[in-house]
Amino acid sequence: MAASRPEGKASEFHLDDARWGDAPGMEKLIDSFGRNDLKQYGFEWERDAVRVRVQSDLMPLDERLRVSNGVRPTNDPRYRSHASVPMRPWRTLDAAELETLCAPPGQWDMRRMVGVCRFPPSVHRELVRVALAYANSFNAHDGQGVDVANRDAAVLLGEYLLTREGFGLIGLAARDPGLVTVTPRIETGLLTGLHVDGWDTFRPVGLATNRVGVNLGKGSRSLLYVPFAADTLGLTDHKTWDQRIPGFFTAHPQCPVLRVRIDPGEAYIAPTELALHDGNTEGNQAIDVCLHARGQFGITD
Repeated sequence: MAASRPEGKASEFHLDDARWGDAPGMEKLIDSFGRNDLKQYGFEWERDAVRVRVQSDLMPLDERLRVSNGVRPTNDPRYRSHASVPMRPWRTLDAAELETLCAPPGQWDMRRMVGVCRFPPSVHRELVRVALAYANSFNAHDGQGVDVANRDAAVLLGEYLLTREGFGLIGLAARDPGLVTVTPRIETGLLTGLHVDGWDTFRPVGLATNRVGVNLGKGSRSLLYVPFAADTLGLTDHKTWDQRIPGFFTAHPQCPVLRVRIDPGEAYIAPTELALHDGNTEGNQAIDVCLHARGQFGITD
């Protein structure tokens, strides 16, 4: 039995059949999908597309950006039930798509922009030291040590930190190479698939935050994200994540997922509270090591 694809607002999504997405997706231009398939949610491309800005002296966007052929459920036992992952093959983007996904010059929009930047090697070594000090202090319930580590990290990340208000380390994560997605659920250890974060809900700091992830490993990794703001699609309420996110992908298996390459020493900045996302270590031969922090980050012109 083929899965039905309900129309309507996100609150009406439901799971009829876990087999949706078995057939290959059909390529659809990202701009066309965003303007046509998402009309029912009140989505407006200029307002609600999540676009990319790359630091000017780094590999350009056309060389580091790829798009999936849609999304699919996974029956891999390492994943939680109803988890969604990108559907292969990955393809390059045409000139028109790149233009629509390139963040415009001018003011940084923390809610609707992904950034790629780079830190010098001296900062990498210090970030590893600070992250380990943070982990030791956190595990020992040493509040003073946590505060010192956060203060030191804010200095090291200061070039892209718009304000120190709300800043906090999340920690250092090591992941296996070759993973389609990398984030496990804390409660079970099972991989989550594409998801939105809930740091602002569960550990509020009094203001909205985005996230930086610094690649401290020896190989390239990628940020995966859906370029349509999840808050517009009704997918940011943590009470209904487990139903609405799989339901959205059930209704829209052709939804594109972007893969943004992050080389060693580079970092992504992303609104992970407002965008479906995950990390990716496919093609990496070494253990992936990434430092994560939340706050208000940006790349200013």
